[in-house]
Amino acid sequence: MALIRTDSELQATTPSPAVGPAPAPDGLPRVEVVRDAAGLEALTPAWRALLTDRQFFVGPDWVRSWLEGPGRPLTPHVLTVREGSRLVGVLPLAARRRVVSTCGADEGLAHVDVVAEPGRAAAVADLVLAHLDGEAWARWRVHRVAEGGALHAALRARADRRPVLERFVGACPYVEHHGDWASFLKDLSKHQRHEATRQLRRFFEGPDAAVRWVTDPADVDAALDVVFDLHKRRFEALGKPTAFARPEVRAFHGTLARRLADRNALMLGVLSDGGRPVAAAYGAHLGGTTSFFNAGIDPAFARAGAGVVLRCLVLKDAVLAAGRHELDLLEGCQEWKLRWATGVRPMLDVDVFPASVGGRVRGSVRGLVRALKARAAAAVHAGRGPGSTSEEPADPKHCRRLGCPYAPPAPPCDDDASV
Repeated sequence: MALIRTDSELQATTPSPAVGPAPAPDGLPRVEVVRDAAGLEALTPAWRALLTDRQFFVGPDWVRSWLEGPGRPLTPHVLTVREGSRLVGVLPLAARRRVVSTCGADEGLAHVDVVAEPGRAAAVADLVLAHLDGEAWARWRVHRVAEGGALHAALRARADRRPVLERFVGACPYVEHHGDWASFLKDLSKHQRHEATRQLRRFFEGPDAAVRWVTDPADVDAALDVVFDLHKRRFEALGKPTAFARPEVRAFHGTLARRLADRNALMLGVLSDGGRPVAAAYGAHLGGTTSFFNAGIDPAFARAGAGVVLRCLVLKDAVLAAGRHELDLLEGCQEWKLRWATGVRPMLDVDVFPASVGGRVRGSVRGLVRALKARAAAAVHAGRGPGSTSEEPADPKHCRRLGCPYAPPAPPCDDDASV
């Protein structure tokens, strides 16, 4: 059974004119739009102060680094909600022509929701979308939305006045553990525990085996080159393409990694054997969560367990030993992620069109195209976990174990087969 589902389409039946919110009296919440780099820089400290552990991708480091990408034909359209001079909420978007969109959907964006003061997320989401209602956009491309979040609920609520298309695009497995490495190992199955300890012991039996965590901003570019080189070589050995190798992606992550290193928020580790890099991991820290962006593994060492050793060290040293409690493995239900995962978080792409006749037509056409693409993807990825693009297809039983709502149902039990 295919694990990639077709669209869930919510169509507005009665279009109504979009009316922007009236200006707020002093002291009441008001929406302002930041449209330039200087405004984003000024906004950054207050914006960062509102972030929760899983909001890295709607924070200033990701958004500003992405908008600064070379040749990117977009301008900031960052919606802010203020009460007086106090910032209470943010929704970072970018504008191009008549389309407004989230930032970095093709570069690994995840968990999009509004940033807000505690208890204010629903109100902030309603305010920023009401502001967008009053602007003449041909389409809102709100992609990689966190399912069940305040923004998701506010977007769905627009379906009674606008065409809204929604589709599941993938799930993000994560490992959550409150404790140390030893207690984490105890929670694994006997086989998993044996495999992790055996691979670590075997790798570090070599006299020149080492791991280096990069913290100096001056060392970031060279270490990031190792990640990209190993990643590219791994996929070339598999005969598979990878979007991570594109020059513009490397440029974006170079900007992002340097910015993270300046704030001691970078996770960048290189595993070497005899002075030769054999694996490398790259991600970011925010609060108690580490987001695992990507990794590279020398094809010659892949079967020697370098990938297992790398993942063990990321969780052991970069997460648990540092007092953090979650490793977010981000989009894609690859088998290696699901073996350790304690849960998954689904994500959705939501497109919103105007309430005009033209908007309804565009929404209908877009929905049909999506349905056709989803059927084609289902045929290609049949048997994989939801959102998986891995060379190692996921066992659907892991998706069911972790409670993913998009996992295929278990096959019916054949009573005769057990007789």
